[in-house]
Amino acid sequence: MAPTAWEIQNRLAAILNFARQSGRSYIDVESNSLQKQLANFSSSDRSMSVCRDVMIKLMRPGDSIPLTLDPLTRVYCVT
Repeated sequence: MAPTAWEIQNRLAAILNFARQSGRSYIDVESNSLQKQLANFSSSDRSMSVCRDVMIKLMRPGDSIPLTLDPLTRVYCVT
């Protein structure tokens, strides 16, 4: 079963908090990797869309979405 938006948001928050506490000035977060950490499931367009939407919702000023071949990659600047 695909993770819920709530589960994705909580896991992403944990990743960002750990990076911040470790003194990192930025962290690359890929939605595909994020979903794999949450559950053992086959990703669908719908579940990837939910993950992407959650990640965009949590973006802060200074965060960016790099231009890559993989449109689901997200970069978060931890400040």
